Amino acid sequence: MAVSGESLVGLLDPRPGERVLDVACRTGWLTAAIAARGAAATGVCGDPGKIARAGEAHPRARFAVSGVYDLAVGTPYDAVFSYAALHWLPRPEEALVSIRRVLRPGGRLVVETGAEGN
Repeated sequence: MAVSGESLVGLLDPRPGERVLDVACRTGWLTAAIAARGAAATGVCGDPGKIARAGEAHPRARFAVSGVYDLAVGTPYDAVFSYAALHWLPRPEEALVSIRRVLRPGGRLVVETGAEGN
């Protein structure tokens, strides 16, 4: 069953005031959809050009250059979100360790891994 980005945001159900991290956000359109629901959304991607374009296109969300293996945070996130990205990583287990590091205890992880075999 294919899952659209919008339906995954619905499954995430971001709430006003929540801190949500969008991992491998690329163009930022889903980060912006999360922010539109009132969450403090931050999108990260390792490509500085994509982050610059995302910030210009979606001023209600925050964006930062960060690789998934190098996530860092002072205050943990309430939820971590990723759409159609983690299954392309060469070291997915390391990515999940990095994600866990920034997720608060009891927080939500919502990801879509749509490649063949996932």
